[in-house]
Amino acid sequence: VIAEINTIAGEARALRLPGSQEIADYLSTHGAPGDVVLVMSNGAFDGVHDKILRGLSMNSSGQDQLL
Repeated sequence: VIAEINTIAGEARALRLPGSQEIADYLSTHGAPGDVVLVMSNGAFDGVHDKILRGLSMNSSGQDQLL
């Protein structure tokens, strides 16, 4: 799926990350307004959804901000 997305997009836009904290860290660092994030899991996956939301709610100075 990742290779197909990247072929269609013409650049490496889709990727696989090994764990929930790595996913949250990547998104909080590289995410931009308008990005679409698809999280596929068959369960809670170590709280990935909450980790992502917490990471995205932090601004670059480490202070909480509203999403």
